[in-house]
Amino acid sequence: MRALAVVAGCALLSLTASAFTLDSTNTVIVTAGNPEATRELKTHLDFLMGSDIRVVPAKDEKALSAGIYVWRVCAPTKEDLTTERAYWEVTPTNAVFGGVRRYAVCDYLESAMGVRWPYGTNIVWYGRRPVDFATGRGEWRPALRIRNMRGKGDGLDWRFRHRDGSHDRPGYGHAFTKYWGRYSKTHPEYFAMRADGKRLPIKCDEDVRDRDQRTAKPGTKEAKYIDHISMCPSCEGLADQLVADWQAAGAGPYLNACENDSPGTDACHCEGCRALDEPPPPDAKAWWPNWYADRYLVFVKRVLEKARQIRPDVKVTMYAYNATEAAPRREKLDPAIIVGMVPTYFGKEEFTHYLDSWKQAGMKQFFCRSNRRCYFNAAYTPVGWERHFFDLCIFAQQKGAIGFDYDGGTPKKHCAAAWLADYIVHKAMVDPSKPFDYWVDHYCSAYGSAAADVKEYYRYWREEVFEKRIAPDFMKISVYGKVFNFTRGLFWKLGDYYRSEDYRHTLEILDKALARPNLEPEARRLLGELRFTTEHASLIYEAVVHKGAAKKPYSQALYDYRKAHGLQIKPHYEDYWGDLTGMRAYDDKTAKK
Repeated sequence: MRALAVVAGCALLSLTASAFTLDSTNTVIVTAGNPEATRELKTHLDFLMGSDIRVVPAKDEKALSAGIYVWRVCAPTKEDLTTERAYWEVTPTNAVFGGVRRYAVCDYLESAMGVRWPYGTNIVWYGRRPVDFATGRGEWRPALRIRNMRGKGDGLDWRFRHRDGSHDRPGYGHAFTKYWGRYSKTHPEYFAMRADGKRLPIKCDEDVRDRDQRTAKPGTKEAKYIDHISMCPSCEGLADQLVADWQAAGAGPYLNACENDSPGTDACHCEGCRALDEPPPPDAKAWWPNWYADRYLVFVKRVLEKARQIRPDVKVTMYAYNATEAAPRREKLDPAIIVGMVPTYFGKEEFTHYLDSWKQAGMKQFFCRSNRRCYFNAAYTPVGWERHFFDLCIFAQQKGAIGFDYDGGTPKKHCAAAWLADYIVHKAMVDPSKPFDYWVDHYCSAYGSAAADVKEYYRYWREEVFEKRIAPDFMKISVYGKVFNFTRGLFWKLGDYYRSEDYRHTLEILDKALARPNLEPEARRLLGELRFTTEHASLIYEAVVHKGAAKKPYSQALYDYRKAHGLQIKPHYEDYWGDLTGMRAYDDKTAKK
């Protein structure tokens, strides 16, 4: 974990007259529970004070000497668990942190002490030592019931420091992924009928009934086809089975009826299902049939009716995704149906129409289960789309979203420029009352005395590249990229939207920042990573836009750069999208696969 403080530099906040200093040998953390908050508090106190701060269980507190300063971590109460409440109070005589997870600790560190977590595992703080600890109190209760931005590795601590979490979370997720293994032999009628009349996963033969995801044919995509198999929503037995499974699991307040991750091309062809359909809409695309919400809503309402006989206050979740993306035109939603919105297009007009059409069909509660970070992978390239996605997040909340679950991984390790977009959207989920520019300043403050330079760096990519060149063709690029992959479309047309001058100019901005006198060491390190990202992106750009014989020296330069810095020689997306940078010609046995 990187955690470097800057002793000399400008403080990020004005400390009150009651700010106080502590002797690390006379300081202790007393914990009555909540190990996550305890670990987070210790990590930061060790970092800020430069010592190994002792942790004492509450049961041993009586043995402490008089006059010891106690940082107390309380166990969450039932109310805390129900609402995700977090609260803290810090005085010159003691400190108390309560609530769930690490929220209270992080709120104090961020809002009162000026600690920043710009990306990955970085902890950034500009202040003097001995540390001036700010006094005050705070309480936070999230308005959103779901605040999730998926990610692993370096993204885990980052996510939870920015208050990823949920309360009163509806049950959702592809509900039938295990049904093939359980019911393919005894209840084949549960599963979608293919165009050939067989109720089997696509591209599979009859003997697939003897296998499931764990025993699928090695070296084939059979496991995926089994996992993604569509269901038969006109089958009343399927509704009975889903309700029975829910009842056996305890008949909780939410019943998950979300269809498997299958496209409309694999929707059930049986007569019962087709009889529930409306005709394809005038703007239908044969390659992406997404107008089957009416048939599926009949199924969901049937499930709801049966479940209400067991628990009258039950709510049922479904997805507006793939085959059911377009809003139903005949059926109306019951208020007890919660919809997980999974859009494919992220243009502002298209996103607005998507939400509004479902609300017109009676949708009362919804959350966004977005694949945005899959379709919009920065691919080591500064793009400048952070305001666009901030606005979509705010707009969805204004329309009544109860939460967000962003699928896709965290930005890549050597892609420092990509984290701002996730940072901004995370802040929009946690505190939508503050405007975009506030959160940009918040992020850039992690760069200390170079904050203004970094702000200008991002402004350039956002206003000069994204807003002026890319945004006017936003939907065109999405379509061109095939299957909604915006970044693939952008890279296939990279020369239409980027210039060599863009990279030269932004590198000059960073070089100017790096030349600032008295630049804080931590800011210098972060600027160096941002410069590395930008230089790498410039080499990618040149290797992509040059064609034929002219491509070779640029591919060689990129290969040498990646080799010298231990980077992956052939990132999957570059290769998968057609060897855009020409790395196949330079791959060797020592290259990282």
